[in-house]
Formats: sequence, structure tokens, C-alpha cells
Amino acid sequence: MKGALAAMAAAMAALAKSGLPGRGRVTLAAVIAEEMESLGAEHLIKSEFHADGAIIGEPTLNQICLGHKGLEWLEFEFRGRAAHGGTPDAGVNAIGGASRFVELARTQLLPRFEERADPLIGPPTLNFGTIQGGDQPSTVAARCVLTADRRSVPGETFESICGELKDLLTQVESEMPGLTTMIRRVPGGMATMEHVALETAEEDPVVEAASEARRQVCGAVGELGTFPAWTDGALLARFGGIPTIVMGPGDLAVAHSPRESVAVDQVLEAARLYAVTASEFCGYR
Repeated sequence: MKGALAAMAAAMAALAKSGLPGRGRVTLAAVIAEEMESLGAEHLIKSEFHADGAIIGEPTLNQICLGHKGLEWLEFEFRGRAAHGGTPDAGVNAIGGASRFVELARTQLLPRFEERADPLIGPPTLNFGTIQGGDQPSTVAARCVLTADRRSVPGETFESICGELKDLLTQVESEMPGLTTMIRRVPGGMATMEHVALETAEEDPVVEAASEARRQVCGAVGELGTFPAWTDGALLARFGGIPTIVMGPGDLAVAHSPRESVAVDQVLEAARLYAVTASEFCGYR
């Protein structure tokens, strides 16, 4: 994101020095905490800031992305009954309950995702990311906690997502008398605004302006794609009413890795793309 911010700042400086009259205003919003609670984006929206279009500078190799899936981080707690490992039938194994839940999700829930695939951003997804449970090998685990990444599509809500997962948990409880379960959001994963999906129409003016910028700077519009991760753009669009695209320097494939970096030529290209997009969108011509 430092690369995208540098490119945006350079574009702002170029526009300010151009002396060209414009019908609109260009604003740079460098907000905090997108990785967790999106505190900066929420504050911006609640301050009644408004714009007619926005660009999120996440790494897309400077390609235009029209949307992405929504995101929920969920925690599943399983509580059983401890017993000696030599007499496992005397207890209720919480790890066994969690394992059964994962299997039901794989066999019953995931096939349904294909049926509700969105034309732009594809089907929902579910990934179990962590598991913690038990005390030691010779004790039946009395507690186990799973966390999961659940990506959503338009039409899904937090209530509907939790509803179908609760159905699976209820099935596990019925199969394992004495086991109790719970589902909740991972603490700190969201502030107040639901991390919904983002979709922006191909004919929206901000898309058309960015497409023209791609023609001028890169020689071709390129593919209008989707972004694999979640961004603050969903909050800007849903709760701020601001049509938003994702376009920025860098490759998501190396993000959050020891090789994370952004090529200088991509930063320079992004600066030109942002400046020309703003010129087309706001009339700096």
C-alpha cells in the first residue's frame, strides 16, 4: 500500500501543478486499519464525506477490478466432557465434534456454494484457518475452537451465513449427546460495518474514466476483473454510496510474504493512471 499511496500522492501533485481547470475535486484518503476493523474507512464514511467515485489502490498489477467477495471471520466453539484417554467413551471429545463439523461443511455446504455463484465474483468460499483444542494426548478434549474465513456474495447476509452453519452444528450436537457448540465473529475482525461484497457496474463513470486512462497510459484497457481479497472499497460503496474500483501497483501473490515488494515502474505507471483517471473523471482537460 505504500506503493499505491506514493503513486496517488504523485498524481495529486501533478494535478495541482497542471494548472488545468477541473469541474471536480480530487481527495486522497490514507486510512488506517483495513486489515482488521477498517477504523479509518468507517470514520471517513461516518464523517459524511462523499465522492462520486473512488479507487482503492490494492495490488492488481494496475489492472481494473470491478469487485470482490464479502468477508466474515468466524469462530466455532465446541464444548464436550473431559475423561481419561484410556476410557474415551466416558467423555465427549470436542475435537471429534469439530472434525465432524468440518466434514459436514465439506460434503453438505460447499456443494451449495456453486449454486449461488455470482456472475462477476463467483461462488462463496469457506476456509478453516486454525484449530485449537485439548490439553494433552491422554485426556479427552473438553474444548476445541475453530476459526474460518467465509467469503460472501451479494444476497448473502451475516444472518444467512450463520444460519446454515448453525444447522450443521445442530446436526453435530444431535450425533454427539453432551456436546454443545457456539458460533460468533472473531473479536477484532470488524468494527460496526459488515464486510460485504463489492460490485461496480462496467458502465459506471469511474470505470469508464479508469478504462480511458488504461488506454492512454498502457495502450489497452485490459481485462476488467475481480480482486481475490477484501478491501475498504466495499464499505465506501455500500455504506458511503461511492462507486468504487480496485486498481493499484504490485502483485497480490507476494503480499504478506517475505518477498512483498512493488516494482518501481508499476508505481510510476500507477501515478500516471491515477492522474489521467482523475482528469477524465473530473474534467481536468
